[in-house]
Amino acid sequence: MPGEKFVRTYANAANMEVTPWDFKIVFGELKKSEGKVVIEQSVEVTMSPQHAKALAEILSSNVREYEKNIGEIKLPRPPERASENQQSGMPTLIGKA
Repeated sequence: MPGEKFVRTYANAANMEVTPWDFKIVFGELKKSEGKVVIEQSVEVTMSPQHAKALAEILSSNVREYEKNIGEIKLPRPPERASENQQSGMPTLIGKA
C-alpha cells in the first residue's frame, strides 16, 4: 500500500551518478524547448550498490520476459545534446515515449 510520501511520475530519461557508497538515478522527461532537447528532472532515487545490483537483475529479467512475450525492444537513436539541465559527468539513459 502506498505511503503518505508516495509519488507517481512518468520518466523517459535518466541520469546516473555512482560513488563507492551509492548509486543515484535522476529521472526526468525529454522535452523540446526553443528548438533544443532538454531533460526536465522530476525525481532522484539514491540506493546502495547492493540494491542497485538487485534492481539491475530484476530489470534485466523483466526485459527478457517482455521481449520473449511481446518482441524485441528497439532503442531509438539519442538526441545529439540531451540537456542544459543535465549535470556534467552524468551519462543520460534515454528512452522514447
